[in-house]
Amino acid sequence: MTSALLYGLTPEYQACVVKTGEVDLTKLQLADVERFVPGTTLEMDWESLIYIKNCRRTGQRLDTIVWTAKDGFFRTEITSGSLINQQLNAGTQNWHELGTIAKVLELSRPLPMVLGKTMAIKTSENKQGNHFSWLGVHAVSNVNQTFQENRVKILLHCGLSMVIADSVSRLGKKMGEAHQILGFQQERHAYASQQNIPSHSGYFPPREELKNFNFELYYSFALKLIRKSGYAITEQKAYDLTAEILQDKNQRLRHLDDELGT
Repeated sequence: MTSALLYGLTPEYQACVVKTGEVDLTKLQLADVERFVPGTTLEMDWESLIYIKNCRRTGQRLDTIVWTAKDGFFRTEITSGSLINQQLNAGTQNWHELGTIAKVLELSRPLPMVLGKTMAIKTSENKQGNHFSWLGVHAVSNVNQTFQENRVKILLHCGLSMVIADSVSRLGKKMGEAHQILGFQQERHAYASQQNIPSHSGYFPPREELKNFNFELYYSFALKLIRKSGYAITEQKAYDLTAEILQDKNQRLRHLDDELGT
């Protein structure tokens, strides 16, 4: 075990973890984390993310605890959701694209955050309103049920174990969905690269979901955008308009009030 893993914890809590080899996040309190990182933006090594623990309660603003394999533990005033959004907004994916992939693959919500090797899923630990805790999928080696109801023990690649409030079946399903989205992203990238290489070997045809993705991405965005603008429109009408635009048909300017009227 490296000292970096436990950096930021109080000496008393570090000694407890060294003795047991386990971090019980259901019992970890803000007072157990000495290190505080100020500011409303945060730079961290996301590929070493282990856990983001939400400590907020309804009507009560509290710090968030972050645990990474390279930087240990620290507290931040940034909410867990804002941390995830900061990372996603800095990359090439967005929630709309992730949601479209999930729809095409018929995956369930809540959505995982998948950005290359960085994958994180919402857990049942400390869920309060719109605030959630997040587990770094890439940090997980194995998940086991404990003798306590709604408690799981997670063996981490770093050698430690952690305990959170959740179930083995739910975590397994959500981690599997995160890997499905990652695989889809990689397949989409490979197919796009294949089409842009003049000479290549090993051509592979895209599966149906990949072929449907781009249209679904544009169509769902158009539907949300028009409805966000205050216009009433059926899904079929938005579908037809999207198809016309993508197929370069009937590009004359239309007045939304006339075209999309209720």
